[in-house]
Amino acid sequence: MKYLNITMLIFSFSIMAHQPGYGSDEVSVNIALVKQLVRKFLPDKVVIDERDLITVKQGDYNGDGIKDIAIIFLPTSEIKSEKNITVQRLWAGSVKNSATKYYQSIGIFHGSKVGWLSDSIRVSVLLAGDGVFEVPAFELLSARVGSEDYQQYYAWRPIELKGDFLIVPTEAGIDTYVYWNKDRYELLWPDEIP
Repeated sequence: MKYLNITMLIFSFSIMAHQPGYGSDEVSVNIALVKQLVRKFLPDKVVIDERDLITVKQGDYNGDGIKDIAIIFLPTSEIKSEKNITVQRLWAGSVKNSATKYYQSIGIFHGSKVGWLSDSIRVSVLLAGDGVFEVPAFELLSARVGSEDYQQYYAWRPIELKGDFLIVPTEAGIDTYVYWNKDRYELLWPDEIP
């Protein structure tokens, strides 16, 4: 009987770990899938450091009701908008550093009802300038609809969002926000509080 109780307890925890709201985004995103998406849609254009895979986030960033995947990557060559790829520069500054290497940037793979590796997947590439993601201990964060972070965002942002958003902490300790606005991503720099 004792073993049955222990088994039931372990089983309960394993079920809770797979329920929405339990566990982290990193656990729920299949890293092999992320690598496949990069190979299919951004071949020979980006490198993903294994350490950056821990910052993979999942959420409905464009508000269409289908989960999307956000990653941090390092471009290895110029990325241009094309059939399935939209490129935006949300951060000021050059997208290349002084050694003519590129800065880490964000890639968002927009989910599809057809499947992750279908040709209907759209990719948003958000190129970053001046190494905004290359600060010590950087971590990309995500806020889901209804979360405390989401509610705090609404308190001072005039537009109503249809989806989740990304939180990009800065070296100065001020969070910036990447959100979907109708047909493109935008970056919000909140006013600093003195």
